[in-house]
Amino acid sequence: MRPGRKLLLVALGALVVLNLGVYLAFTLPRTLGLHNLDERLKKARAEVEVERQKMVALRTRFETVSANTRDTTEFYTRRVGRRDATLVPLLREIEGMARGRGMKVASQDYTFKPVKGLEVERFEVTMPVKGTYEQVVGLVEDLERSSRFVTLEEMSAKAGTDGTIEVRMLLSCYFRSPAARAGA
Repeated sequence: MRPGRKLLLVALGALVVLNLGVYLAFTLPRTLGLHNLDERLKKARAEVEVERQKMVALRTRFETVSANTRDTTEFYTRRVGRRDATLVPLLREIEGMARGRGMKVASQDYTFKPVKGLEVERFEVTMPVKGTYEQVVGLVEDLERSSRFVTLEEMSAKAGTDGTIEVRMLLSCYFRSPAARAGA
């Protein structure tokens, strides 16, 4: 072989080795780094999506808790009053509903019971009334429309001799408990 050609082959070999060295030293790590970067970017995007879903769930839960807190506050301030301030007007209103419908109201019984775990006490009114079927239905509708928190717990009826119905209603009303009022 000619010396010029031999030198050319050595130079070409050195150039190939140098090129391979540059590839292994710079190009290959960057290529692998970009591939690794793409994988990390995919993982980061997946993590961001998971965190976004968690955020939406937390926001929904926060809104639910806020609405419940608002409703509870509204319930305690508007619907459940203090016994000393609202008991007599409430009893007059309930009896007035029955009398306003032309019903006869008999003697009523009252019972107070604390509600376990809540800041309220339950006031039960056993109210016997006598009237027509339409009057009884009207009274129940009046109770449903009342701005006060009154529930009809039980109702028993028996037919009267004069075409009327004798109804025994068990109504429940709620008041802030004395312990809750002392803390408020």
